[in-house]
Amino acid sequence: MAEIKVKVLAEDLVLEGDSLILAEEGLAEVKGKVICEGSCTVKGSLLARDVRVEGSMYVDGDLSVNDTVEVEGRLQVKGSLNARRVRVDDSCRVEGLIKAEEVSVGGILDCREIEAGAVKVGGTFRVEKGRACNVNVGGAIEFSQLQANKVSVGGYLEGGKAKAERLSVGSNVRVDNLEADNVSVGGSLQLIEGRLGRVSVGGTARVGGSLKVSVLSVGGMVKIGGELESEEVTVGGILTIARGGRVNKRITVGGTLESRGLLKADELTVGGLTDVEKLVARIVKVVNLRTAAGVQAEVFRLSKKGRVEGPVVTKEFVMEDGGWAQEVYAKFFECGERCRVQRLYAERAFIGRGSTVEAVFYVEELKLEEGAKVRKEEKISEIKPPEGFTL
Repeated sequence: MAEIKVKVLAEDLVLEGDSLILAEEGLAEVKGKVICEGSCTVKGSLLARDVRVEGSMYVDGDLSVNDTVEVEGRLQVKGSLNARRVRVDDSCRVEGLIKAEEVSVGGILDCREIEAGAVKVGGTFRVEKGRACNVNVGGAIEFSQLQANKVSVGGYLEGGKAKAERLSVGSNVRVDNLEADNVSVGGSLQLIEGRLGRVSVGGTARVGGSLKVSVLSVGGMVKIGGELESEEVTVGGILTIARGGRVNKRITVGGTLESRGLLKADELTVGGLTDVEKLVARIVKVVNLRTAAGVQAEVFRLSKKGRVEGPVVTKEFVMEDGGWAQEVYAKFFECGERCRVQRLYAERAFIGRGSTVEAVFYVEELKLEEGAKVRKEEKISEIKPPEGFTL
């Protein structure tokens, strides 16, 4: 290995084969280019206009380059790295700060801190604190803090606090705190808390605390440990909410909805079981519903052979054939054939063929089709719903 001592060099430094640069007084300054045809080791810090190394490069101090650093092998810097462009074919490890307009690494990029315009990594990107405009990683990102305009990851994203305008992850996300305007995750999303815009998850989503999201679309299961605040929610499987919340537009669940506390929505549609402590919505469409405190709605529709346990207070209640309801308060009530109702309070009620109502209390009108039975009926002056509900 050739050795050369450098303090200040006014021209290019061309090194043939593997070389060792000894920085006098701790800093080697090359006003031209550093070109090494093999691997290069720098004892101390290096300042140059350009650096091009055909092998690997190790710098025992800081590496400062006015324009471009190009390393065909591995790059390791004990201190900080400052350049306009950094291009490393293999892996890059910097123990200090990387500051550059553009960083491109073919393998693993591992650094304490980075400030860059664009970061492109073929393998894994590990950083304690990262700030960039665009981050594109083929493998995974592991971080403590990350802030970027756009983040694209082929594998997984895991870390502490992340903030991005657009986040796209091919596999899984596991982050303590996430703020993002647009999120797309192919696998699972796991957070402690988040403030999000539009979110699309192919698999499952778990949030330890509360979640604020503009639009949430999840193919599988969603579990929220706190409150949910959203404009619109679509879940293919199970949606579980620990402390209720508010959805300004629609909640659509293909499977089961479970919610404790008060849940508010404009429109709710559930394909399986709806198990809610208390629900307030303009339109409710369910197959099976169980409520402890009750449901307040303007329109309530129960699917064929559906079942409702607990009180429902609504302006309009419609049951399809074969339905069962425990306690209904409605301005208008209509059921299909072979339905069963335990207690019904209605201004106007229409009981379908072959249906049975144990007790009906009506204000204006009660009509029974052929074969319908009412075991007890009473005309009343007004309907008084349970405390906390209005008709």
